[in-house]
Amino acid sequence: MNGNTLRYFVVVADERSMRAAAKTLNISQSALSRQIIGLEQELDSPLFERLPRGIALTSAGEIFLRYARQSLAQADVVKSDIGALQGLHRGAVRVAAPELFMHFLLPECLKELRRTYPGVDAEVRLHATNGIVDDVREGRVDFGIAYNPDLDSELQSTYSIREKIVGVMRPDHPLANRTTLALSDLIGVPLALPLPDSATGVMIQKEARRRGIKLRAALQSSSVHMRLTMALQSDLLAIVAYVSASDLIAARELVAIPMREKQFDQGGIALFSLRGRRLSIAANTLQKMVHRRLQSVEYRSRFSGDAV
Repeated sequence: MNGNTLRYFVVVADERSMRAAAKTLNISQSALSRQIIGLEQELDSPLFERLPRGIALTSAGEIFLRYARQSLAQADVVKSDIGALQGLHRGAVRVAAPELFMHFLLPECLKELRRTYPGVDAEVRLHATNGIVDDVREGRVDFGIAYNPDLDSELQSTYSIREKIVGVMRPDHPLANRTTLALSDLIGVPLALPLPDSATGVMIQKEARRRGIKLRAALQSSSVHMRLTMALQSDLLAIVAYVSASDLIAARELVAIPMREKQFDQGGIALFSLRGRRLSIAANTLQKMVHRRLQSVEYRSRFSGDAV
């Protein structure tokens, strides 16, 4: 099987539709179908289950998808290494990150990367933490950036930077004059919270259950921007990583108060990848750029919870 066949298979698996995949690949649907059928015959196993609406991976397809993604990623690494020897610096880098880093961190790093490797293309995926972890595990990206991700044995953290969880609210909020906040202080207070299955949401809910506290989630959303907007424009108190609200805090539009529970002071921003996956030169360079900026004095003074 060649690289094109693997790429065709991955696109079909992502699109869950032969028609949509053919359109993405700019080939005829019949030609794509022949490629997939030939691949299934070569492997002597069906890779897709044909459904009334679209297609789904079989168990064999799920296993082969992991292999296909890893093979394509390693091919990119080889091309990158050879290109570096020839001084070409071509290839692609793929990263998944949360909403916040789309505004200030990644654009700065990608601009710097383009100055170093103008021939390298970038793909940036926007997700909440769980989606970022899935993208890294499934090989859709070279590495992920996330707050407090739950990393299993398949994943490895390359860099980690501590970041505090705080309660943020308008300056005229009844709790705005507190020096610290405990979850017990928030009983009955309308809150803007992350979804309960997110990394921060799990942390909040776990601690609330441990303490026998029932919190009032007036708003639950995977969008940090939505939660901060509601804290800014209403009586809601949002629980977020300090970095998420740093600009609003600096402008004194929101007040940030540290959470008293130790668990909320032990999380951090992690850069992580699939264990055993060797990154291309460009991907490794971008990862180092992100880490360097996260550790810089400028970042720590402007965005870090250490400034609270």
